[in-house]
Amino acid sequence: MGERSEELLNIGKRIRQIRLLHKLTQEEFGQIIGKSTATVYGYESGKIIPPADVMMTISSLFHVSLRELFGLKASEIDEATAILYYETLLKELGEDYE
Repeated sequence: MGERSEELLNIGKRIRQIRLLHKLTQEEFGQIIGKSTATVYGYESGKIIPPADVMMTISSLFHVSLRELFGLKASEIDEATAILYYETLLKELGEDYE
C-alpha cells in the first residue's frame, strides 16, 4: 500500500474513532451525516474514500478540525488549506469516491 493510500486508510480509522467517541453505531452515524450504514463501513475500512463535503460535514457536526481528521499537525497547515490538501490527495490517487 502506498503512502497516500495509507493516509486515506488512516482517515477512515479517525472517522471510526469519532463515531465510537460519540457512542454511535454505524447506522446512527450514517443517519447524522446522511449516508448509509454500508457507506460508513466503507469509509471506516478504507474501501470508500469520503468526498470533501462529507469530511466538512463530519468536522462541523462533531466539532473536529479538518486538520485532525486528516492527521495533520496544527503547525503544518491552516484549517482553510486542509480541504485543499485533501482534494489534492484524492486527485493524485485518481480514485472514485462517494
